[in-house]
Amino acid sequence: MYKNKAVFFDFDYTLTNFDSFKSFLIFYYSKNFIKFLIYFPFLFFAFVFRKLKIINLKTAKELLLIGLKGKSRTSIHKLGQDFINIKFEKLFNKKALQTIQNFRQTGYLIFLVTSAPNIYFEHVKNRFGFNEVCCCEMIYKNNVFTGKISSHTCFGMEKKKYILLVSKQHSIDLSKSYAYTDNISDLPMLEVVGNPVVVNVNNELIKLAQQRKYDIVYWFNV
Repeated sequence: MYKNKAVFFDFDYTLTNFDSFKSFLIFYYSKNFIKFLIYFPFLFFAFVFRKLKIINLKTAKELLLIGLKGKSRTSIHKLGQDFINIKFEKLFNKKALQTIQNFRQTGYLIFLVTSAPNIYFEHVKNRFGFNEVCCCEMIYKNNVFTGKISSHTCFGMEKKKYILLVSKQHSIDLSKSYAYTDNISDLPMLEVVGNPVVVNVNNELIKLAQQRKYDIVYWFNV
């Protein structure tokens, strides 16, 4: 017998107005221009090669995170906390935050599923009361970031696997649960719940959403 209902949110461009990880990199390197010049080639090639699909998501993220290699877990999480505190008003979509609150008040379990790296998600979880967060885990050794990330990047099919896993752990009725996302790569996540919702849809996803009669919401610039 199922006891709970849940809602699963993608993060970037679903709950946020822009890409949080790119914004964090700008925030981080704006504090040290010399460091930016040193690591710029890595950042440039990561964005370009990933766009051209020459490298996979894991390799791209490790290149983008190279400037944090050697930093302690504590210092990285402090950077994440500062980023969220400073960028909160511009980063988060007001209608999205209201939607989270509405689900919480009606007794839904709330999960965040994102392929962004775990720099600031502990703070996001605590601030908004998510029950759990599935994200790209950074690998530490003796509490120092190694520059590597987990092979499980919480992307595409991995989101679906995560949802199926937590639904068993928390006795969740997926037929009465919701999933929100803006990206077609999250189609497996939409297909596994009874109430799929697409947010701020782009041209790639809008036709499919209309064909399947998914709910569509627009939260841009609100």
